[in-house]
Amino acid sequence: MRQGIDIIYQATFFSFPFLGHADFLRKVSKPSALGDYSYEVIDTKLAKTTHGKFIVQLAFYSDLLAKAQGTMPGRMMVVLGDGREDVYRLADYTYYYQGLKDRFLAFMSEPMNVPSEAALLNSSLTTEPFPCDKCELCHWRERCEQQLDEEDHLSRVANILKTHIRKLEAQGIETLQQLAELPDNSQIRKIPGPVLRRLRHQARLQNQKKIDGELRVELITPDPDIPKEIGDRGFARMPSPAEGDLFFDMEGYPHVENGLEYLFGLYYFKKDEPVFLPFWAHICRFISDAVYDSRLTSEAIAAKRKLVFKKNALEALPTTGIHYLPVKHTDCSQTSQEEAAVIKDLYLQLLEQSFENEKGEVMQISHDNILVVSPYNMQVNLLKRELPTGARVGTVDKFQGQEAEVVLISMATSSGDELPRNIEFLFSKNRLNVAISRAKCLAVLVCSPDLLSIQCKTPEQMRLVNTLAWVAISAPI
Repeated sequence: MRQGIDIIYQATFFSFPFLGHADFLRKVSKPSALGDYSYEVIDTKLAKTTHGKFIVQLAFYSDLLAKAQGTMPGRMMVVLGDGREDVYRLADYTYYYQGLKDRFLAFMSEPMNVPSEAALLNSSLTTEPFPCDKCELCHWRERCEQQLDEEDHLSRVANILKTHIRKLEAQGIETLQQLAELPDNSQIRKIPGPVLRRLRHQARLQNQKKIDGELRVELITPDPDIPKEIGDRGFARMPSPAEGDLFFDMEGYPHVENGLEYLFGLYYFKKDEPVFLPFWAHICRFISDAVYDSRLTSEAIAAKRKLVFKKNALEALPTTGIHYLPVKHTDCSQTSQEEAAVIKDLYLQLLEQSFENEKGEVMQISHDNILVVSPYNMQVNLLKRELPTGARVGTVDKFQGQEAEVVLISMATSSGDELPRNIEFLFSKNRLNVAISRAKCLAVLVCSPDLLSIQCKTPEQMRLVNTLAWVAISAPI
């Protein structure tokens, strides 16, 4: 490396306690401790697609390489079996990898109490199969599938979560058939009525197919028990077209001098004529680094904005930037009472504080100066009940194009086991970008720390979780 060789084969790195052998290092023009050049990692695989484990391996080599050359590589590459080259930005995976590494080191530092072979043979301990994200790698998979089918296990119910199964089993419901035969007026502790009805109905459809072999498709009708104040759901929430409709637009233009420019715009009708109103976005440094590869800069006036706290008030919060507030909870899918309680406490305290605008004017914080955001309608509805009348609460989509001095973000989900949808929804980079960039002064991310250690299967999932981990690591606690 010190000689500046263009391509290095089987580069060996050692940084206690880690040892790594990278397939190739390629010289690039980025300066480092070696001189006016540095290296990036290239790994070769026979596979035709890049798997998540390849990314972890590349990030591991890149981590060791950074220690050797004094600077972090910008990119890493996989050359696949069909000759295709997949290039990845290291910053999109650094914080996810760092979390994996930290948990591995913590695990290895713990004393391991391994029972003897004799103790295992004499033990009455039995094991039961349960589906997890490692099933596709396990050679017991077919045996487990067979046993789960024979037992009519609750995991066979489509779209059921592990947390639902635990709560049902706690009340003696252990099979798909038992769930299907559950009386309509039944209640299960900590499972909301609409969720229980959906699960029971799904179990009934599947149980009936087992009886007569017929596939059934039924349209979902609106739930009559949803309170009127919550309103409609899904597409039914869309209003009829009106003269005052505004269409929000976000545009990036990469071909201007010095890189990407970022533009917000509103498209609307004025006297039956279409009008487009553009205005520049104010984006914080985190959004620039995490989403736009550091190509965005804030307007100068943005640096003048800050919160003004009374003496001894909210000492844990900064007056500007991003703050990560971990809240431990379990068995939460789309609602978290624990997060709602923290958000409520923060909200009430913020109403007693002030902020300084770009003109240097100090003003009292009101409902208009705080946005409360969650990805789920169920958490939004809970927050609306908990917060004072006048609080601005909604999903990310509701607040497109709006700003406030403070944004409070509630993720609600406890861990990967409770994800109601896929990783791509909760960890959407665009949603997190929009939520954080609503804040003129401070964005506070309230979430379970277990979301940072969620299991990922693909490079794209890793990239999404990495963004959330980036917020947590870069923001003060």
